[in-house]
Amino acid sequence: MSTPVSKHQIQALLHMSASPDGRLIPQRGGYWTVRGMESKPSRGFTGLGGTPRPAWYVTTLTVRALERRQWVERARVVAEPWQDERQLTEKGREAYKQHLLTRDNTPKES
Repeated sequence: MSTPVSKHQIQALLHMSASPDGRLIPQRGGYWTVRGMESKPSRGFTGLGGTPRPAWYVTTLTVRALERRQWVERARVVAEPWQDERQLTEKGREAYKQHLLTRDNTPKES
C-alpha cells in the first residue's frame, strides 16, 4: 500500500514544471523553492539569518518524500547532498502529467 500524494508534493511538481530550469533550490532554514521565486513580505518573520521567506516553498520533508517516490533527484551541482539542487526525473514528469489528466476528470463533491 502506497502513501497518498500530498498537495505539497503536487505543488512542488507544478512549480518545478513551470520554473525555467525545473529545479528545487535549497534555502537557509530548511526551505526549498524554485529559482526566481519572489519573497513574501515578512510581517515580523524572516527565515534563518534574517533572510526573507520565499512566496512559495516546501520543506525538506516534502523534498525527501519526492525523492522516495523517485520524482526528483540530485542535480549534482554541489558535493553536499543537503545543499544540492533537486531536478525532476522522468517519473516525476509522468506523475505531474497524470495529475493534470485526473484533476480535470475528477467529479467535484457538492
